[in-house]
Amino acid sequence: MTELTSNQPTSTRSKAFVISMIALAALLFLSTATLLYYRWVTMREPSCELTIDATPALRGAVIKVDGPMLPKALESTVGEYEKYTHAFFLDPGDYEVTVTLSGQKQYHTQFTLPKFTKSMIDLKRLKPTTQPITGPLTAPS
Repeated sequence: MTELTSNQPTSTRSKAFVISMIALAALLFLSTATLLYYRWVTMREPSCELTIDATPALRGAVIKVDGPMLPKALESTVGEYEKYTHAFFLDPGDYEVTVTLSGQKQYHTQFTLPKFTKSMIDLKRLKPTTQPITGPLTAPS
């Protein structure tokens, strides 16, 4: 019985340590859940999608989407990484799309995106006034 009494302080310390670690884990979980909830409530995700389809004839052309809702214009290059379909996720509002190839404007339009819409611009029938870029569009790695 004396052996149990001598181990008792170690057992009490272990119990206190385990309880404090459980409390710390619960506090960490609650703070993480609170932070995630706060981010979910305050974040605003785009509700519209603009898809622009192009062909290899426009390889190297720069697609520029601009509007008052954007802090800066969004840009994408046709044919970069062999990509000819470009998607832009936007908020509802007025936008302007310009396609430029070798410094020459090939296409320009202005439009309004209502909430929860998916719009598409098909440039497959567009005949460019300049030749497409034939070399690599990205720097070799």
